[in-house]
Amino acid sequence: MVHVYENLWKRGRSAVITAGLVFLPAATVSAAATSCCGVGMLAALTQQGCSGCGGGHAGHGSAPAPTEAPAKKSDADLVKEQKAIYPLTTCVVSGEKLGGSMGEPVDYLHKDRLVRFCCKGCIEKFQKDPDKYLKVLDAAVVKEQKEKYPLTTCVVSGEKLGDMGEPIDYVYQGRLVRFCCKGCVREFGEKPGEFMKKLGSGAAKSAPADDPHAGHQH
Repeated sequence: MVHVYENLWKRGRSAVITAGLVFLPAATVSAAATSCCGVGMLAALTQQGCSGCGGGHAGHGSAPAPTEAPAKKSDADLVKEQKAIYPLTTCVVSGEKLGGSMGEPVDYLHKDRLVRFCCKGCIEKFQKDPDKYLKVLDAAVVKEQKEKYPLTTCVVSGEKLGDMGEPIDYVYQGRLVRFCCKGCVREFGEKPGEFMKKLGSGAAKSAPADDPHAGHQH
């Protein structure tokens, strides 16, 4: 049995969860290694498939190489990137001015999302109902970034925003992402890094390839 453990720790003023360590019990590894197809068993346990086994076992064969996951950004990088575009000058909990009489703001990461507080006491209040305060922060992000949003098309489907009804505004790590429909929001959630690259470079198509008006601004 493969056990996946999650380590939770706090560093300074931020909190983040990282998953992905795989541990195989010693008894399982020993049994696999001494079997007629130890390599295949161990490979199966780690979901890499079995190759090179000449024992004629059903279901064996070469499996495609696993796709390498993108490197996770450090807490420091996440804070630096989002701090530059943070839309509020006041604490999302207390309403106090950030950097005012309460001293330096407290930078906190909630699921890789930067939230700035006037003091540590506000973190505890935030944790009791994060969705309540994130709605306020999301509204500020949309208001700040919507006017200068770089794309006129959905970053996932390439459909023109507005053709399928009112576009859906979504905030990912402090950045506004606009979709043509809810289905695209779900697809974005499966591989956000890939679509954020499109947003950053403006590489999403603005119109169908056979549209003579492609790229025109009316």
